[in-house]
Amino acid sequence: MKLHAKQSFFFLISFLFIYVVADLQAPAVHTKLGSLKGEYVSVKGKETGVHAYLGVPFAKPPLGPSLRLAPPQPAERWEGARDATKQPPMSWSQSMVGALRWDQLQHMMALPWLLTKKWLWF
Repeated sequence: MKLHAKQSFFFLISFLFIYVVADLQAPAVHTKLGSLKGEYVSVKGKETGVHAYLGVPFAKPPLGPSLRLAPPQPAERWEGARDATKQPPMSWSQSMVGALRWDQLQHMMALPWLLTKKWLWF
């Protein structure tokens, strides 16, 4: 009987450890637009940390002259889990134009004011 209880206790502790470690490595949340996969970030000088979700869209890009100064349109839903562990590409600035060609810039461009960082304290 003692051996069975020890095995059950060991199994329970192992399961809880795996569950906690998996949660700290890749926290996921479900929003009305889709799922986000974030990351656990430690806070310097603290024992706790935060779940960080980077590059979360909250509006469609205002592409085209009719949308440039119009109110923001809601972001579109996405399928599957969106990777929110990396910063989105930065928006180009005037100082970058001389260094790179326009076709190179198009691959690097984004509209960072339409993407937000989410920090969840626990």
